[in-house]
Amino acid sequence: MDAKYDHSPELATPSDAPEVYLPVRVPSIHGSQAPLKTEDYASPTSNYTSVAGGSAYSTLQYVPPAQSTRGTDRKRLQCGCSLVVLILSIIIAVLSVAVIGLAAGTGIATNNYNEANQKLEALSSSYASQITATLTVTDTIINSATGSATSSSTSATSTSYSDITNGCSDSDETTTGETYKSKFYDGSSYTMYCNRDAPNSLLFSLFAGTFDGCMEACTAWNSFSATNSTICAAVSFIPLWTDLTAAREGNAPGDCYLKPDPQGEDGLTTPNIGTECHAAIRDS
Repeated sequence: MDAKYDHSPELATPSDAPEVYLPVRVPSIHGSQAPLKTEDYASPTSNYTSVAGGSAYSTLQYVPPAQSTRGTDRKRLQCGCSLVVLILSIIIAVLSVAVIGLAAGTGIATNNYNEANQKLEALSSSYASQITATLTVTDTIINSATGSATSSSTSATSTSYSDITNGCSDSDETTTGETYKSKFYDGSSYTMYCNRDAPNSLLFSLFAGTFDGCMEACTAWNSFSATNSTICAAVSFIPLWTDLTAAREGNAPGDCYLKPDPQGEDGLTTPNIGTECHAAIRDS
């Protein structure tokens, strides 16, 4: 009988013997090898030109990428400064102009104030020099007890009362009974009476400055429809109160007093106000 062979893999018989591991052998290179030189790593030269125009083996220097300045450019203007710096510069310029303008305005105002003060001082000095210059005016006072006349001296301004009373302030006056003809409106005529006071209630008071001016005021009163319903028939003029200081001290509302009808020479009174007073009656 022929022998039969089984081609199936055989199972290894278990064994307690250690297995042997054979490492892979790597062939070693024997022999000496010359050390490499740094010159061997240098870029070789070539007679061929690269497409970029340089040598085929030319070395290119490494250039780091440029830092992006897009964000910075946005913050800078054409003048080269940032928006914040530009705004601060404008604010400083405006404040500087304001300070300069304020200083200039203050200087001009101060100069004008000084000039005004100098003019006021000059006017005050001129007025004071006129006030201090005095003259003596003699008033006649009737002594009712004895019937005799005594004289007293009063101080007046440098403007002679005689000059503004048509001579009524003179001790030897000759003005009483004379006529004054108005130069305005209807040209009314007035008879003057020195050292007399016109009676009746007051129509109006004003500062006329002169005896003539007081009579002109009476004429003007009668020439206006708003006031001529009550006729001005006489005036009383007090020269002392042409001085505003004296008028203020005497609480006087003026130096000229317009009086209504009826008026007549017999109705005139002797003034008892401590200073002279002169009257004029409008001729009808």
